[in-house]
Amino acid sequence: MAAFIGVLAVVLLWRFALLLGATVFEAGGLPYEAARFQSSSALTGSGFTTAESDLVVRNPAGRRIARGLFIVGYVGPASVLALLGVGIYSPAGESATTKLLTAVAVAAALVIAAKVDPAVRAQVSLAHWIGRRIVTEQQPTMWVVGPGATVASVFVSDGDAAVGRRLEDWTAPGVEVLGIGSVQDGREHWATRPEPTRTLRPNDRVLLFGDAATLRSMTAP
Repeated sequence: MAAFIGVLAVVLLWRFALLLGATVFEAGGLPYEAARFQSSSALTGSGFTTAESDLVVRNPAGRRIARGLFIVGYVGPASVLALLGVGIYSPAGESATTKLLTAVAVAAALVIAAKVDPAVRAQVSLAHWIGRRIVTEQQPTMWVVGPGATVASVFVSDGDAAVGRRLEDWTAPGVEVLGIGSVQDGREHWATRPEPTRTLRPNDRVLLFGDAATLRSMTAP
């Protein structure tokens, strides 16, 4: 019985990873259906080289989640097969009827998790909550290019304090905005030396130049 319960846990984890990936990828600028497809592609290791994958990896959180999906995608099926083998063939003293009833119960639980509306909503809500926390708490990507000189790539997520602020109000003294990337028509478009009055929007990616300490304090969650 324990093996079949393990199968249930692994499949539910696999499904949750799919929903979590879709949430984080959507935060990177993809429509939800496209984000779900990209999450499925990463989880199964197939079809992840479409043009939409550029919008996945533009977000640091998206890159981390994609790596996690690759790993779960390989470990999950192998674990399910191993647990099924143990559950079916293990001489644990359980009768064939008990094993069959346990397998039916596990299958019913999986159907409920995938098809029953309250269960689906609960999973989506939890994935959305965790995914949003991952996105909003991410740190900027930084490259030190010289003494006191650092380039930072900052992703602006929905709910950030920077959303709705003008660049000239958000940027700290001594920090220069090199460019800003925004998603249009399913692709990222860059504007170099944007106007100081440009208002920051969710899914913007801002390239900054300045002192590392100032950039960290400016972009702290």
